[in-house]
Amino acid sequence: MKVSILPASSPDNRLALVRHLAETLVTAAAGGAALGLVGVPAGWLSGSILAVAGSSLAGRPLLIPTQLMRAIFVLIGTSLGAVVTPETLHGMATYPLSIAVLIVAMAVISVSGAGYLRLVHQWDDVDAYLAAAPGGMSQVLALGAELGGDLRAIAIVQSIRVVVIAVGLPAGLSLLGLVGHAAPRITGALSLQVLDELAILVAASTIVAIIA
Repeated sequence: MKVSILPASSPDNRLALVRHLAETLVTAAAGGAALGLVGVPAGWLSGSILAVAGSSLAGRPLLIPTQLMRAIFVLIGTSLGAVVTPETLHGMATYPLSIAVLIVAMAVISVSGAGYLRLVHQWDDVDAYLAAAPGGMSQVLALGAELGGDLRAIAIVQSIRVVVIAVGLPAGLSLLGLVGHAAPRITGALSLQVLDELAILVAASTIVAIIA
């Protein structure tokens, strides 16, 4: 297969990048909707991951520009930080032993998984550690992008972990009869005050992200 390399400033190249980006976003939206609308836990996330990963493995030229990826990371970081409340910190202080055990377990999982990938599959240190690191996939990919890791390899391993957690864990808990039904969430109407506060939150998060 012959691949033509176009200059970065070429209109044809820019148009191709826009098409690839549009295909990536449409693929992610379709995959997320396919699982999210049928009620799969974390379906919007896992569905988009599976759809984009499958299309990429099938040879589709999918991409997310670096600057757009960073903007998305800022929004994800904002949403994650917004869930931390005084009640969250109080809950952590209430169960110090559980938090300590969790920290130890995360360290053991990270070191064991990274060691397996490093010794058995000959991955380099950065890719092995990031692929084995528990936690948010978006944060891991952000670190991989900054550290020059193999994002495809890291994303594949992390995607499997996300699918196991998002699909396998709820199914297992349901089979054991341990899944309850959460009370419906009551949210207020979208007002100008809420939009103003959201704009301030996003602006502050963006400034801190740029500094960091």
